[in-house]
Amino acid sequence: MSGVSGWLDCVCAFLISEDTGRLLYQGHTVQWRDYLVVWLTTAYAWALLAPFVWRLARRFSIEQRIRWRSIGLHLVLSIGLAVIEAALFALITPVFGLPWFSRNFAATFRAVLPIDFHLNVIIYWMIVGVQHSVSCYRRFS
Repeated sequence: MSGVSGWLDCVCAFLISEDTGRLLYQGHTVQWRDYLVVWLTTAYAWALLAPFVWRLARRFSIEQRIRWRSIGLHLVLSIGLAVIEAALFALITPVFGLPWFSRNFAATFRAVLPIDFHLNVIIYWMIVGVQHSVSCYRRFS
């Protein structure tokens, strides 16, 4: 594993372990291929969105004098990008015929948005936090 792809594979394996651990503990069988599709789609969608979030976090720093305006902007953007990630997911996963979702975009989007929304908002804010940490480290070291 090397580069971004290797890093994403590691993130995906970590996320799969959460679902599979719960299922195995409950005595259910694990549909490995389906969970792999779900989490790889999520990881690669965020790999596509992360540079955009990184630039926004640098441009609208939560450290500026007008901090509340930047935080409010990031709140709105985190909601918007959470919806965009769900839309990317709903666009890609029907191709794989997952048993949990319909094979059309609208039905998959409606099903996935309430499931993924909170995680997507958290991922957005994690990227903002890491960018802020890197910025502080560069400034003070």
